[in-house]
Amino acid sequence: MEIKEYYIETNVMHAVIDFSPEEVTEVFKAIYREYKPNFTAPGFRKGNIPYELFKQYVNHEKYYEDIIQKLAISGVQKLVTEKKEDDFIGYPSIETVEIPKENETFLLKLIGDVYPKLELPDLETIKIETKMEKNAETIEEEKISALLDANATYIESEGDPQNGQYMILDYAFASDKSTFDGKNMKPAMIEIGKNELHPDTDERILSIKMGESEILDLTNDEKEPLYLMVKVVGYKTKILPSLTQEFLDSVHAEKTITDFQEEMKKKAKEEYEASLNNNKIDSFFNQMIKTIPMDNLPKSLVDYQVDIELNDLADELKKSKLELSDFLTKTGKTIESLQEDYKPKAEFLVKVNLIMRELAKKYPEIQPKVDEIKEEKGKVLGKYSKDEIARIDKNEFDAYIKENLLKRNAIKYVLDKANFTVAT
Repeated sequence: MEIKEYYIETNVMHAVIDFSPEEVTEVFKAIYREYKPNFTAPGFRKGNIPYELFKQYVNHEKYYEDIIQKLAISGVQKLVTEKKEDDFIGYPSIETVEIPKENETFLLKLIGDVYPKLELPDLETIKIETKMEKNAETIEEEKISALLDANATYIESEGDPQNGQYMILDYAFASDKSTFDGKNMKPAMIEIGKNELHPDTDERILSIKMGESEILDLTNDEKEPLYLMVKVVGYKTKILPSLTQEFLDSVHAEKTITDFQEEMKKKAKEEYEASLNNNKIDSFFNQMIKTIPMDNLPKSLVDYQVDIELNDLADELKKSKLELSDFLTKTGKTIESLQEDYKPKAEFLVKVNLIMRELAKKYPEIQPKVDEIKEEKGKVLGKYSKDEIARIDKNEFDAYIKENLLKRNAIKYVLDKANFTVAT
C-alpha cells in the first residue's frame, strides 16, 4: 500500500492510495471469510462453500461494496499513520468508481473535510478588554429598589401633573375612528414622560380634561391610519416605602436589616462576577474570531450546526403546540430561506467550537479526568428515572458529558490564564 497523492485544499483532503495485487486479493478473501460462516448455496451446507464457487453465488454489488469499504478503512489508517492526519470531519468518502479485481493493483481515491488548522496564541500572551455596564454596588441598589418598588403605594396627585407621576386612563386603538364606541377601552396606568402608551403621546393626553374622552390621530405619512381614543381618569404619585425593619417584617423577609443588606450584597456580588465572567468569555471568543484566520469553513460543519439550530427551533415550537411546517406557513418562509437565516449564527458557533477544539489540543490538562466524568454522570443521571436512563444511548451520553466538561474546563482555563482588563 502506497500513498500516491495527498494534499489539502481549502480544508478538504484529497488522497490516492495504491494497493498491490496481493493486498487487493487478500481483502477479497477476508470478506469471503466474513461471509462464509452464514453463507448458504445449493448443494453445500451452511458455511462450507469453497471460495471459487462462493464468488458465483454471492451478491456481487454488496460484495464489492464491502471490499471497497475495507480497502478504504486500510487507506484511512495509512493516512493517519503516515501523514498524521487525524483531523477528519466524519469519515472520508470514496471517490473511486472502478471495481477492484483480484491479482490487480487498485487505486483508491478518498476525499474528506478536515478541521482547519488554527494558530491559537498562548493564552498568557493574550490581552483582552471587556466592558461592564454595572458594578456590584449598582446591582445591589437595583435589587433593593426593585423590592421597594414592588411594594410602592399610590396616592392621588395634587396640582399640575409632572414627569414621574402616573396617569390613570382608559384607551383603545383603531385604524378607523368610526369604529370607536367607548365600550372596548382598556384601563392602564402609565408613567408620565415615558410615552409608554405610544410614542410622543403623553403631552397630547395631558391636554385632555380629566373625565373627558378624545380621539387622537396618530397617523403619519409612512404608516396606515391609526387613532387612539383615550379618557383620563386621574393622576397618582408613587410613594416608595423606606427600608426599615418594619417594612421587612411586613413583606415577611424574616431577616434583620443587617442580614438583609448582607444577603443583597452577596447576591449582587455573585451576579456581578457571573456577568463579568460571561462578558470576559464573550470578549475572548470575539477577539479570537477577529484575529485568527478562519476562512473557508468546512461546509459540513456549518450545515450540521444549522441543523442543530433548526431542531432547537422545532423543539421550541412544539412547546407552543406548533409544527415547523406551521411556522413556515405563517411566516411565508421555506426551509432553504430559514437555513440561510441561521447560517451567520451557525458560522459563529462553528468558529467558537473550533477555538474550543484547539484549546483542548494545545492544553491537554483541560481534558476531563475519569473521576470528573464519573461525578458529572452521576449528577445528570440523578435527574432521570430508571426507565428514562434505560432508554439513553450510552455512547451519545458519554460524548455529551465529555463535551460539556471539556467546554466548562476550557472556559475556566481561559479565565485563569488570559489577561483581562475591565472597563466601565
